[in-house]
Amino acid sequence: MWLSKHFRLLEMIRSTTALRMGIDNTPPDWAVLNLIMLCERILEVLRDMVGLGIWIHGAWRCKALNDATPGSSRNSQHMRGEAADIEVPGISAEKLHRIIYFSQLPYDQVILEYPKTTPDGPDGWVHVSWAENPRHESLIKRAGEPYLPYIPQT
Repeated sequence: MWLSKHFRLLEMIRSTTALRMGIDNTPPDWAVLNLIMLCERILEVLRDMVGLGIWIHGAWRCKALNDATPGSSRNSQHMRGEAADIEVPGISAEKLHRIIYFSQLPYDQVILEYPKTTPDGPDGWVHVSWAENPRHESLIKRAGEPYLPYIPQT
């Protein structure tokens, strides 16, 4: 099932953790509607902005999957179909965060998660979410630290 021009439901619910643990991560209809809004309002617009495809690392999480995901908030927007953890090949997580932060996208949260700390080290990802009344909250999460407010440099 296509949620928007470039995003399918399957990629929004895919989870190796769910497969490994036998968790049914099928979203209810109300969550699918939220995923459609996430795709249309954030992901499709962002894809057009960067001119590249977006890899979805995780979007919808049922409660059981959220509970099984280390570090997940018990109030995670993933459990409402309002958030996705993303990567754009060829764009660092830090740059992607900056693009979203300085854009006119109606994001609720944009979080730079586990950014590269050494030139040869692994890069992180960006969590982006939407809400009807967006907070435009920007955070960073580094290993061993809490989530902190974050304003990227231009």
